[in-house]
Order: sequence, then structure tokens, then C-alpha cells
Amino acid sequence: MKLQRLNTISLLAAMGALCAIAHSASAQLPVSRPVGTVPVPIIGGGKFSGIGFCFTREPIGRVTVVNQTLSSGNTTINLAETLTGGSLARATNPTSVVLVTGDNRGRAFRVQSNSTTSVTVIGDTTSLVAADAKLELIPEWTFATLFGTGTNPSGLSSNSTAGNADIVYISDGTGLVKYFHNNTQWRRETGSPASANNTSLGGLNGGVFVLKRSAGNLTFGFSGAVRSGRQIVDIVGPALSIVSYTEPKGTTLGNSSLVPGLTSNSTAANADIVYLPYSNAVSDEGSLIQYFHNATNWRRVSGSPTNQNPLPIRPAGALMINKKAGSYLYSIREHFEP
Repeated sequence: MKLQRLNTISLLAAMGALCAIAHSASAQLPVSRPVGTVPVPIIGGGKFSGIGFCFTREPIGRVTVVNQTLSSGNTTINLAETLTGGSLARATNPTSVVLVTGDNRGRAFRVQSNSTTSVTVIGDTTSLVAADAKLELIPEWTFATLFGTGTNPSGLSSNSTAGNADIVYISDGTGLVKYFHNNTQWRRETGSPASANNTSLGGLNGGVFVLKRSAGNLTFGFSGAVRSGRQIVDIVGPALSIVSYTEPKGTTLGNSSLVPGLTSNSTAANADIVYLPYSNAVSDEGSLIQYFHNATNWRRVSGSPTNQNPLPIRPAGALMINKKAGSYLYSIREHFEP
């Protein structure tokens, strides 16, 4: 993606790629898929900005479930179609499957591995996915596909040491992990030294927070395939995670439907916390501001005690959430059917 100056949300009709799946007409995607672009401001000078995945990469296709086998906590889903072209090679192309039919439509499951006639997903889906259900195969965003891999990708500053580079935070299910571009490739700040170019940015419903240490603001033109149907976001606790609000137009805290899934309490110490990189004050732009629900309204943890229900979750909004206990399946309302 290139950083560019954009002033409006643009939804364009575009020809979709033909799916790389054979055998059945049910595996084919529509020949025309809507795509879109949202401008996301990236604030410089040691400030934070969020990018939420309101768009996906171009889906590979649709498949039909034959049956499932559970082994060692993961599920192998056998398919009616044949996968071709190595399109689900997990190491180089992190992929998820989304259930698009049935009561659990909108659930996304991350692919661990695949054969030509099956996909093995992380976790137990045997009670969630029925025979003859339809799954859509969608590549996940990676550092390479979202930001690029050349020096100063998408305008973010590269450096051989993490302390002098811009930082991108992703969540791994237990907490936040920091990455930077070292002038050659994306790397994890600590841990494995292998290239992170093809590292998933948290799955289809993930998101990233950018700490732009370098001076100057940027506008990131986030483009992709428009999501359709219900989207269900897994908010896992106890953990600090980054999730997306998947409707491109955004919403407000009061209309976000985060409650009752997140814990409300009259005191912030006993409530789940949502972090956004802004408030209703210009001076807070790029700061991580904490919000909680007090069982009546959304409030700031510190600062003005006024009702924060009207505060926007901006287009392509990412939320950092401290879910202190339990887990929550957050359902984004359907804006249109697939």
C-alpha cells in the first residue's frame, strides 16, 4: 500500500480475480466484487495511530464442507472441491476461512495447514461448522501486503535498530508484539530473527497500532475487498489485543455494541478497558486514551468525566482492548449479505 492524500471514502466496483479452486461451481466467487479505499491518518512525532481491517485481501474462493476430524485440538475440514495452485501454503500466505452460511456465519478460523482436498484450522470447529456449509477462503494481511517491504515502507521509517525505527504493534492472542523494518525486511523487535515479511497481522479481524517516532504526518490509503455479511470478532481474555471495527464507515463508542460483551463497572479498575489513539480534544491526537463503560455510559479513565458515547470509532478503526477475564464473540452488524 502507498501512502497518499485521500479526502473521501471511495467504494469502487472492480473485477475480482478468478478463484484458484476447481471442481464445483459453488467454489467460484462473483465475477465482480466491490473494493474500497479509506484514508487513515498516521500521526508522527512519537504518536500512536490505529489501522483496522475494514477490508480484506481478495478472497481465493468458496468451498463446501464434507466432514471434519478433530485431532490434537485442531480440526481438519474435508472439502468437496480441490484446491489448486498452492494458494493456501500457510508459511508464505497466511489464510483464514470464514463461515458464510448457517447460524455461525461470520466466524473466522485461521488455517494451520492444507492439502488439495482439506484445510486444517486452529481450534475445534466440529460443533460450529455443519456438513454442506460454505466457507470463504481469504488471505490475511501481512507486513508485506499491507505496508510493503522496501526501505521506509509506506512512508514509515526503517532503521537497523528498533529504537530508531517506527514501530508496528500486532496482537498474538496473549499480548502485543513489536515489529520494525530494518532497511531490508520486517523484523520482530525481540525473539526470532527470521524475516517477518509474511507474518500475519492478527488474522482477518486483527488490526495494528503504529508508533511513528519520525516526524511528519502521513495518510495511509487502506484498500481492499469490501467485507460482506456478518463479521464476528474474537476478543480474548485475559489479554491485551488489537481488533478491528469492520464497517468502513466507522461508528461511535455508544453504537459499537461492545457492551455487554465487555465488562462494565462503576470503577475503571474493575472494568474492561478500550484504548483509542484520540479523544474529543485535538491535544490528545496520537495519545493512547483509555475508556471504560460504567454500566450507563462510556467514560474516560482519566480526564473529563463527561459522557463519551458520541466519541467516534473512525473509519478503518482499530481498538486496543484489555479484556481482563473471559472471552467475547463480538458481532458487527450486517450491512449487506454476500
